[in-house]
Amino acid sequence: MLCGLLKPDSGTVSGIAPEEIALQFQENRLFPWRTAGQQIADVLPAERREEARRYLALTELTGEADTLPAALSGGMARRLALARTLALGGRLYVLDEPFAGVDEACRDRILARIRARGVPVLLAAHEEGLLRQADRVVQITRSGG
Repeated sequence: MLCGLLKPDSGTVSGIAPEEIALQFQENRLFPWRTAGQQIADVLPAERREEARRYLALTELTGEADTLPAALSGGMARRLALARTLALGGRLYVLDEPFAGVDEACRDRILARIRARGVPVLLAAHEEGLLRQADRVVQITRSGG
């Protein structure tokens, strides 16, 4: 509902407009025929396409601009999906398991860079290491009723 993908049964959702939210799905959703650099450039306005390499660097994929997703490891593909989401910009990043398959040291460096950008992040994760870095933690459980 926060991202505008679902409508509430009743009431309203207010705050940040859905178009101001950069959403990373749990699946990478990469285009297999587009290189890493193209994946990012495709979401940038034409006048900012040269910034694609900056987002690759932010997620430690500097040397992979010309690489197709099939040639990337699972963790690298996950970082590419994250880079593309960050390139979208917005007033809020909503990230679903953004560091699945990414080693802890790399994850921590990337997370520090994201935090330095000053954009709030709503992050869904099962990794305890991320909990230690969060400003707030909300545990969501499903009841049987």
